[in-house]
Parts: sequence; structure tokens; C-alpha cells
Amino acid sequence: MVNFVIIIVILLLTGWMKILGWVDRDVQAKGLPDREYWDTLVFLAGPVGLFMYLSKHQRKTFKCPNCHKKLLTLDMPTCPYCKASLNEKDKNPFIDLLDNFDENSLRVTGKEESSLLMMQDSQEKRSSIKAVKMILAEALEQGATDIHLEPDGKQLRIRFRHDGALKEFHTPPDDIQTAIIPCLKAMADLDVAERRKPMDGRMQVNYDKRRTDIRVSTSPTIHGEKVALRILDREKSLLDISNLGMNKEIEDLFKKTLLSPQGMVLATGPTGSGKTTSLYAALTIIDSTANNIMTIEDPVEYQLEGVTQIPINPRAEVTFASGLRSILRQDPDIIMVGEIRDRETADIAIHAALTGHLIFSSLHTNDAVRAITRLMDIGIEPYLISGSVLAILAQRLVRLNCPHCLISENPSDETLMQYKIPLEKKKKFLKGKGCELCGFTGFTGRTGTFEILIMNDSLRQMIDAKASAVTLQEEAIRSGMRTMFDDGIEKALQGKVSLAELTSSVEYH
Repeated sequence: MVNFVIIIVILLLTGWMKILGWVDRDVQAKGLPDREYWDTLVFLAGPVGLFMYLSKHQRKTFKCPNCHKKLLTLDMPTCPYCKASLNEKDKNPFIDLLDNFDENSLRVTGKEESSLLMMQDSQEKRSSIKAVKMILAEALEQGATDIHLEPDGKQLRIRFRHDGALKEFHTPPDDIQTAIIPCLKAMADLDVAERRKPMDGRMQVNYDKRRTDIRVSTSPTIHGEKVALRILDREKSLLDISNLGMNKEIEDLFKKTLLSPQGMVLATGPTGSGKTTSLYAALTIIDSTANNIMTIEDPVEYQLEGVTQIPINPRAEVTFASGLRSILRQDPDIIMVGEIRDRETADIAIHAALTGHLIFSSLHTNDAVRAITRLMDIGIEPYLISGSVLAILAQRLVRLNCPHCLISENPSDETLMQYKIPLEKKKKFLKGKGCELCGFTGFTGRTGTFEILIMNDSLRQMIDAKASAVTLQEEAIRSGMRTMFDDGIEKALQGKVSLAELTSSVEYH
């Protein structure tokens, strides 16, 4: 008898709580003020109000197209829960894309069965997984190189980097915004609970019969975690040197250095300037059958046939320095070091270049000459630099004009005089106006602007004497080096790039 009474009480309480939930939803849907809201709730919870409430009419519910929570009617301006517009014309475009996205078209290899399944199962989890996949798929469809997810205190801002420029993506609805970043972290095998320190991870996705690696980096901010994703398309066709944008003179000089039996060739420029692509292109023209070619990279961005590629792994104590030491015991002919970051790596690479190996590497410097002073700054003796370095390639990426909407750029006379460009060439400068084919940006794709510093006896003597960067630059130009800006002006006069784009991307000397 006691058990029967307990069961009845539980059923009554359960039914009562369910009814209170209906009442709460109906009153919220009317948008009543707080006090009136609670007064109404208490009244309707009373016996008389409850009877009237249940016997009023057949209950018919609708779902909010944004958060999918139940509503009595869609005849209201916004959803009381997620505040999304219920006007079909104002529907969040993120939701439109999400509704039409096939979740099975993109697969995060090895993660969905492990990290993602450890997340608490809920409608929010399922929606966030689909939303993350849709964001990744859209970025891959648009050819983006980076994805940025940035909380700003009000919403989660999503931007794609395409052709070097960031472009805003649609904003996700409020109810899944907070779950997107934890879902991304789970996919990248990062600690979802840790939000106070930066973390790095990676994931691999299969989309459109293509495998793509994605680097994931998180940083704590005052509004939450910011996440940056770098898309590394492993199956992307590598550019041939002739397609990088080098003019004939620079291309011939660069190829000539690749025939050297030993020494060091450096590629310099800021992050995202195409240094690694240039080094990969250089490796592809070297006979990998007759040479033992090895690389140490962070990470391995593209897989090269016939080349042994080693990714660094700090957890396993595989760094640029330790990996390079290991490579030198593997009888290599040609070595590519992804980046020289410290004195130890630079020391090993330079001594390898002096003892019969051809070394390729990259440095973060503004131009070719400053690579020399950068090596001095980290502690390399000048005589080692002058004795090992063969050539230094500096580069930047600039956006190409859209060929379908070219118009005259018409720069001012003051601008032309500032950059020492003859006024009679004013009409040769073109720019993209913007059309449907270029997304109304005026740009389609990117090309490189280059300068190459070839070492000679005069420069080596100046390096040994610790000459300044300005003095070295002047000597390099006297020796025939064309600067990146000069190379860019040549492309601008050909109508390939606009003068405004060039001056915003390349420093004028």
C-alpha cells in the first residue's frame, strides 16, 4: 500500500511539473513583464486556474526554426528563448545553411568515435557537431586557408581568410554558440575543460573525397576562448616554380642556386607569405632518385613523393634541433628545415651547410638583407654566415586583379612621385572594380613579389666586417638585386595587381 501511494505521488509531481512547464512557456510566449509573469504563473498553478488551463482547448505546438524549442504559436516577432527572428524573411542564414547541410558529407577521422562521444549527449551537442562540420565544409568549399572563431561578449564571430583577406561568415544562433568551441576542441583532442591557457592541436577531415589536415590553436581572451584553424590541404597540387610569380631573371637565379652541391638557401618573409610553398617547389625540381632528400617541418604541410618528411613533436622531444641532428645521421644530400627559430637550430643547419649538405630553410624577416642581421642577432658568427649562405629569397603575396572587371586605377601624381614612378605611366595601372565572378572584391587569387640576394665576394667581406643592414642593402642593389617593390611595380604596370594593393603589402625602400 505504501509503495502504491509513493508511485501515485511521483506521478502527480511529474505531471504537475510538466504542467508548470507548459504554463511557463505559454506565459513567456506572451512576453509579460516579470511581476505579471509570476503572478500569472501562480494563478494558473492554482486548482481553478489549472482546470481552466487544461480544459481551454486542444494544445497545438510549433518549433522555433532556430533553437527548435516548442512554442504555442509562431505569430510573434522573436522566439522568447533564443531571441531569433520568427519572420521567414529575417531567418538566420547560418540556420539555412545548417538545415541544408548533409552532416555525413564531412567526417572527422578518428575523433567522432572517441573524443566527441565523451561529450554529454544532448540536442545541443548534436547541433554543435553539425554546425562545426558545416563551418569546416563551407571553408573548404570557398578555398579558405584559415578560420577564426572569436567571441566578442555578444556573439561568436566567424571569419574565413581567403586570398590573404579575412571575410565575415554568418553568425550562429545563440543556443549553439557556446557549444561550438568545446566541440572543435574535442575534435582536435584538446582538453575541453581547460579554458585558461593556450593549447595547440590538430584534426584530419575527409570532405568531397579529399583528405585535409587542420591545425587548431586556442587562446584565452576576456570574452572566452578564441580559436584559429589553419587549413592544410595535403592533396593540393604543388605549384611549379614557374607558376609562383617570379620573373625570368629571379627564377633563373633561384634555379641556379639549387644546382649547388652544398650551402644554405633561405626563404624569408612574414607568416603566410608563401615561404614554405617556394621551398617545396624548389624540392620538386631536384632529382629525388639520385639524392637523399629529408625535411623536418612543423607541420608537414604537403606530402612530397620520394622525400622523407619528419614532423616535429615536442611531446616526443622531436624539435627542429633534435630532428636535424637525427637527419644528419641518415646520410642526407639535401635537407629542408621548416624554420630557423633559435641559435641551436641555426648552428646545426649552418655547420651542415659547411660540411657538404644543401640546406633549405625559412626565416621571419622583412627582406633578404635582414636575414643576415637576424642570424647575427641570434648569435651566429658573421664568418659562418658568409661562408655558408648561397642565396636569400624574400617574398610577399599580393592579390591579383580580377581579369573580368578591370578598370583604370588612376593613382594621384603625388603617389607616383612618392614611389618614383614616371607620370607618363599613370594610365597603365589597373584595378578590379568588383563583379559576381570575384565576389565583388575586385581580386581573384594571389601571386608573389620577390627579391633574391645572391652572395658575392663583396657582400661576404661586408658581412665579415659586421656591416649594417642598410649598407648591405645598398651593396646588394649595386650588385644587381631588384627589390620586391620593383618586382611588384613591374606586375602593376602589366595590370596584374593594383598599385594600392602593392603599396599595402610590400614595403617601399
